[in-house]
Amino acid sequence: MNYSKPLHVALREARLNIGVSQKELSEMTGITRALISKYESGVSKPRAETIQRLSVALKTDLSNLLQSTENHIPFIQIGYRHTNIDDKFFTTTIDCLRENNIHLNTLFAYVSSGYSMSPTIIDNDKLLIDESKTTISDGSIYLISHGGLLMIKRLYNLPLGGVRIVSDNAVEFPEIRLTAQESVDQFFSILGKVVLRQGFL
Repeated sequence: MNYSKPLHVALREARLNIGVSQKELSEMTGITRALISKYESGVSKPRAETIQRLSVALKTDLSNLLQSTENHIPFIQIGYRHTNIDDKFFTTTIDCLRENNIHLNTLFAYVSSGYSMSPTIIDNDKLLIDESKTTISDGSIYLISHGGLLMIKRLYNLPLGGVRIVSDNAVEFPEIRLTAQESVDQFFSILGKVVLRQGFL
């Protein structure tokens, strides 16, 4: 098979080569038939994890599928910090970063813990953090350190340098308010802004 072709063409050819329908491939992978159709038509671009699942089902070498995307969906890998995880890298595409005006050289990956930001971010969601963005933009989500603990929270400015630390799951996790001096005393700092999330809804 010629894997210099675009990804959507390579996926369709790989499926036809093993003689399965889109419905059968959907049943094999857990990916909806509609989404597979979008992948094969080039309307949607699968994530790296999805390509891996398709590769197993299609009995096609993953490296070949990735090679077919070099001129179309170039993949990049970003290392994790402050977390224990078997995966060494967060995988995304250059196109995804460009579309969201995200700069590669200031990013690191992080894995969320707990449900304080549910339903927006849940336990074990994989996040990209932009460490260059440490100035609070009201309502945006940040990775912070507070009293030696790392947390994912929404932040809001308060007068005189204070900060509101807000969870989306506000019923179980009431907001915290710190004055400027309390921020210093309680070792509050912003490690970066959450700019991308990967996870199951």
